[in-house]
Amino acid sequence: MVTFGTLNPETPGSNPGHKTKGGNMDFDYDISDSIKESLERYVEHRIEPGGFLMACLSNNFTEAVSRADMHNILRLRGIMLYMCNEIPMNCWGSPEVVSGYLKGPQSEG
Repeated sequence: MVTFGTLNPETPGSNPGHKTKGGNMDFDYDISDSIKESLERYVEHRIEPGGFLMACLSNNFTEAVSRADMHNILRLRGIMLYMCNEIPMNCWGSPEVVSGYLKGPQSEG
């Protein structure tokens, strides 16, 4: 079974980078430094990325494809795999989840 590292919003810098060691294999997501860094800022500091990544995080890949540049359209699979394996599920998956995550923890009153 292959296990992947995860970004932990509570532990800045906990991400192993583009390549993740899992079991006996290295997995290369083939994503750019700027995409990886934008996703890390989103997870660790709740900084909203650009429209392309917001569409990816919101699970709106029709919008993501329409916003992608030529570099990222070719790497959309790697970006999706990175999100699935490296980003906690409470950070992405729908527009509502992304919006709630960006707003930060809700205080109970």
